[in-house]
Amino acid sequence: RDGIATLPTTLAAQLGSRLRLGITVRRIVEHPRGFVVNTAGAGSIRTRAVVIATQPHVAADLPSGLDTAAAQAAAAIAAPPISVVFLGYARAQIAHPLDGIGYLAPSGENRQVNGSLFCSTMFPHRAPNGFVSLAAYVGGDRAPELARLASDELIEIAREEFAELLGANGEPVMARVRHWPRGLPQYRLGHRDLVATLNGISKRRPGLFLTGNYFDGVSVAACVAHAYNTAKHVSAHLLSQVDMVGGRRLMSGTF
Repeated sequence: RDGIATLPTTLAAQLGSRLRLGITVRRIVEHPRGFVVNTAGAGSIRTRAVVIATQPHVAADLPSGLDTAAAQAAAAIAAPPISVVFLGYARAQIAHPLDGIGYLAPSGENRQVNGSLFCSTMFPHRAPNGFVSLAAYVGGDRAPELARLASDELIEIAREEFAELLGANGEPVMARVRHWPRGLPQYRLGHRDLVATLNGISKRRPGLFLTGNYFDGVSVAACVAHAYNTAKHVSAHLLSQVDMVGGRRLMSGTF
């Protein structure tokens, strides 16, 4: 009901004080027993393992001094800008039954809107009774320049599209626009080779791991699956670094 933020919010609650927010990582350097994470304003953190779970352009910057191959592979993954136009209408304004989750527009139709989601059809509480909510996606790999248009121009593009395809009449009762300077990562020709290079970072630099939506898919399910698999590799690495002192196992945590 409260949106996809429910997932990270729940995870954060379980982590408690171990989660530290608002800290900018400047650099990651190797240390004889792992790594040192240099931050802005929060000092340095020593750790035996580091997981970089960011967008690819950030993943290209952080390990640049440790693994050139992985940094270059991450930098090669494009994530063109996209804008989301969220419009609300009275139900009577829309001729289409909205009896689906939305639509995708083939590139051959040369439309400015890549596709739309019928938000109020997909999920409850996305519009009051008697109203509907629609989201239009503009830009992306097809036309990144459109994503940079001003909000009023993007709203007009979405209105015209919905009028033609869905029979939307009149002014929307509400309109919101969200500009994303970087959108979804693009799985272009040669992506499998890039992923192989990225996955190899933990062998070339033991204890350093990458995860994100540019590996095995952009869906929540795909990201969770890859993250879980990464966590298993981190656990195996830490267990391999166990020190036997006085017959007891001592392990350091991760940052």
